Amino acid sequence: MDGNRRSFFKKRPATQFKKKGSNKKEKWNNLIQEHNKSSGESNPPDTVYRILCPSRKIGGVIGKGGSIINALREETQAKITVARSVPGSDERVIMISSPPQKV
Repeated sequence: MDGNRRSFFKKRPATQFKKKGSNKKEKWNNLIQEHNKSSGESNPPDTVYRILCPSRKIGGVIGKGGSIINALREETQAKITVARSVPGSDERVIMISSPPQKV
């Protein structure tokens, strides 16, 4: 009986507990890299705002045919992107960036 207990409490290999899904930090870094590539800059902009917005409210930010977000882009000369929603989350990330001269 003691032999069974000792084998039960033995340290198990770490491969037994694998993470389910993907790494959130990796997804976030990929999103930032994609944003930087689309803006055509090799260095990230100095001023970046990341805003969480409920998915059900994102239409009010974008506007019909993108009218609201395009007006904001023209008025502020900022780069504004809305990330796709992550499965299992009801929020979307709005990234607003601008070089320091335009802040």
